[in-house]
Amino acid sequence: MSLNYVLGWMVGLLALQVAFAAWRMPGHRRTASIVVQGVILGVLGIGIVVAPAYAGFAAAAAFCLLTLLPGVAGHAAARLVARQRYDRARPLLRLATLIPGSGAREQRPIVAALALVHQGRRDDARRALEELARGETRGARLARTFLYRVDARWEDLRRWVEEHPQRNELLRDLDIRSAYLTSLGETGEVIAMARGLADVEAHASRFVSPHLTLMRLATAAMTGRRDIVERLVQTPVVRRLVPPHVQAFWLATADQAAGRTDEARLAFEHLRAAGPPVLRAGVERRLARPLAPVADADPATHAFLDGLAREIVHEARLAPYAAGSEARPVLTYALLAILALAFACELPGGSTDPENLYRLGALVVPLAVLHGEWWRLATATLLHYGAVHLALNMLGLLVLGRWLERLVGSVAYAFVYVFSGIGASFAVLVLATLRGAAPEFFLGASGAIMGILGATAAVHLRIGRSEDSAFVRRSLRAMLLQVGLQTCFDLATPGVSMAGHLSGVVLGFLAGTFVPIVPRTTSLDAAPLAVKVVPS
Repeated sequence: MSLNYVLGWMVGLLALQVAFAAWRMPGHRRTASIVVQGVILGVLGIGIVVAPAYAGFAAAAAFCLLTLLPGVAGHAAARLVARQRYDRARPLLRLATLIPGSGAREQRPIVAALALVHQGRRDDARRALEELARGETRGARLARTFLYRVDARWEDLRRWVEEHPQRNELLRDLDIRSAYLTSLGETGEVIAMARGLADVEAHASRFVSPHLTLMRLATAAMTGRRDIVERLVQTPVVRRLVPPHVQAFWLATADQAAGRTDEARLAFEHLRAAGPPVLRAGVERRLARPLAPVADADPATHAFLDGLAREIVHEARLAPYAAGSEARPVLTYALLAILALAFACELPGGSTDPENLYRLGALVVPLAVLHGEWWRLATATLLHYGAVHLALNMLGLLVLGRWLERLVGSVAYAFVYVFSGIGASFAVLVLATLRGAAPEFFLGASGAIMGILGATAAVHLRIGRSEDSAFVRRSLRAMLLQVGLQTCFDLATPGVSMAGHLSGVVLGFLAGTFVPIVPRTTSLDAAPLAVKVVPS
């Protein structure tokens, strides 16, 4: 199993996943994303025909150049724009333009105009946005959206969208859709705003996007649900994404919508004195035209908002690495160090030399050639056949192990790892003995790592059965897809033990059904929150 072969498989599967996600994705980027992934798959296919020894490397280079690097840059730029760090976002947007149709090219002059607002040069920013808003290109529509937002002209924005002859096409753009939902709340249509967010939530991807986060904040605030706003602003994703003065703005908005007018007025007056220029128009609107207290919503809206509160808790607890501020996954890092140390012991005699691997503890199946050396069931999980084998398993352990360790704690996580790893070794031994297989080696931590995946799925299923959660359902579907892709790889790759992988998943799932789930004492259910605003 060479690095070229593994890269070819990984890039092919990733490109198909990205293309499928793009096909389901609303907005202007769908066609361009599918075309880009088609180009990457074309590079892989041509490479397999022309130069198979380098096809994986060529496809990986194309994927990094056309998808990975620009995608990471665009995501980082979106976070910086949300935090109003416009000057730092502009170089990243320049890199993101490598993805055709990503929208980064249209966003760059708009971000430059927003930087002018942040500097207090509102008139210059307005003139720049008015110039950009001419026409019906995607960039012009986006510039018009921000022109209305900068001046808090929500009535004009709502009228523009609702009277536009291509309204549905407009609302496929998440930037415009987010602004339109806010305009509904600002003009008193909070129930319609909540229903619009419910539609967005129904089509949300597995991970929370900046657009969805901001739409949740605005909707919860304008429906008077301070409890949801407090939960949101205490999640790691919002703390990273939304600056403190914007958090304070939405908390005060929730107070105003809930009828706590005195508290809201004091907060807005403080923001007017201490907040940045980019927030000034919104604050002035709140003081001059306070939101009317929200009347009782219909049962469906109440149910949606209560479900949203549960979803936020689930995401903060279950999303990979969402709980970034909690204790470090020490055991995962220790296991990585142990695997690296074991591989270092292989190097003097050769990490692919059968005699050296047998001497160090590799498992040999079937039972007739085990010679009673049962300790090999455990030592085999520490050894790897070459650097590529080790790197893949360490990557899997790093990605999945931290997730499970935070969910169940170090002791239960250790049990899952050992039970799945040794259990997978035993399952391979039994199956090889039953089918009378010729003697062969079995080694690697794959069974234990697939067991971690199975246990994580079991924990999600236990939580999903007790509390209905769309996030849990999406996570379980993603894990099932991961098992399916691993099975395809095993079937197509000689020398890879599908029995070891599948038995690891099954054993991990069984272990995850019984291990205790660590109770989280998160700040999401804490006392009312006050956000400090530092003058800018």
